[in-house]
Amino acid sequence: MASGIIHGEETEDLQKWEVTHSAEVTAARKPVADLVESCASHLEKYRDAAQQEGDLEGVLAARTALDQLRGNETMTPSEDPEVARIQKIYTSTLEKVVAETDAAVAKVNAAYAERLRALVVRLTKAGEIEKASAAKERLDALETEPPAEAAPTSDLEAITTWRKRAFEDFPILLNRNSAEHRTMAARIKELESNSPEVLENPKWFYDLAKQVCSETPASGGQIPEDAKSLNGVFYRAYREKCKWTEAKEKCEKLGGRLAIIRSAEIQALINSLRQPGNNDGWWLGATDERREGRWVWLDRTRMRYENWDKDEPGNLGPDGEEDYLTMHLGGKWNDCANIVADGYVCEWTPPED
Repeated sequence: MASGIIHGEETEDLQKWEVTHSAEVTAARKPVADLVESCASHLEKYRDAAQQEGDLEGVLAARTALDQLRGNETMTPSEDPEVARIQKIYTSTLEKVVAETDAAVAKVNAAYAERLRALVVRLTKAGEIEKASAAKERLDALETEPPAEAAPTSDLEAITTWRKRAFEDFPILLNRNSAEHRTMAARIKELESNSPEVLENPKWFYDLAKQVCSETPASGGQIPEDAKSLNGVFYRAYREKCKWTEAKEKCEKLGGRLAIIRSAEIQALINSLRQPGNNDGWWLGATDERREGRWVWLDRTRMRYENWDKDEPGNLGPDGEEDYLTMHLGGKWNDCANIVADGYVCEWTPPED
């Protein structure tokens, strides 16, 4: 519908002209709105899937990206691979869509301004000075109108700070096998469905973590007396031939998990625990079975520190699948198929007092 055409005839009713113009601008901007909605939909689906899996870090990564998207903030690339993939698709498309949208809106505004100028001239000649002044006022406002204001931004910095503090104060939440981790993921899902207004408070995650960790009984087995500790985490090596999946289950039955190596300091300690004798490898808690080449620890955190042997990971096992992490006697890492290795290393994080 062209601006100012009502039932096929010219009208001088500015209110009707404004309604028509507003509808045309909204239609011109729809591609951006559609792109935002599509990105939000994919992030929400991933968040829901992460909630179903009890993947707390996946839930938080998706929520952070959604906060940025809905707050009209610049998207910070996520450390979560799937969230980062969704963000990349969105940002790579956004610039082109925004440029096309801006051009469409400018065209709509230019056409509307031209009609207003003609109306001012026509009304002035007809002696309708009051109506002409009203039309001229609207024309001036249109030509000096500032860009549309961005939507109110979320307090992302505060949200991030409180989340970081929650993990520092309640490290048990980083253990994906802990009751606290599973309870936290379930509570977040409940809040999303039943009390979304709570999530508007930047401190909500910390408050929830404090509540969950204070009410959830500590779980897990007894930490072995001969386990060695570093930065509050205890480690022990077991010389027992088994497959990676078996080693994972054995550590979990002991109340811990296969060891995670986040630094050279932890690497050195774990390497000192192992007994000499052969070089067939000891299992550690990392895998790329979900996505080839994307190595993640069992707590779903990204592998940052690495100590791969030369030409590793090679993925040269049966059928080209080597999805599990082992450590050789010299401390270097190798990717292996789910075969029998010499042993495994478990870790435990004691519950907070």
